[in-house]
Amino acid sequence: PFDPLIVEYTIKADSYGSRLGKLLVIKPLLLRVQNYPIFTTQERHYPILFDIQSVKEDLTRITMPEGFRLDEVPTDTRVKTEFGEFDLTYQVSGQNMVVRRRLAIKQQLMPAAQYSSVKKFFETAQAASQSSIVLVN
Repeated sequence: PFDPLIVEYTIKADSYGSRLGKLLVIKPLLLRVQNYPIFTTQERHYPILFDIQSVKEDLTRITMPEGFRLDEVPTDTRVKTEFGEFDLTYQVSGQNMVVRRRLAIKQQLMPAAQYSSVKKFFETAQAASQSSIVLVN
């Protein structure tokens, strides 16, 4: 077993997000884009092969700007299948928010018969990862 690779960094941005009147729309995972497999066809005739079994975890901390309060937060997303798990959670405490994302691929090879569930799994993960939070002042 190997120790996990951990990368930490801090970003301070004066103009991150989109301003719409009193609203500030932020995509909290925009800086940590996850490259999910894209499945464009409706059917598959060959097995699906992932590079490796893996676990990827992100933790993003956001401090809301002074004078703003949370207006909308996405719902948590949890998907568990026989080949993988995806969790995306939002925790709010005062002016701080913690966003946690975890993607685990448990099986390296999936039969073509499981294609629709694999496709739906990654579509759900992709959509959830692009969600926005809305602040209002």
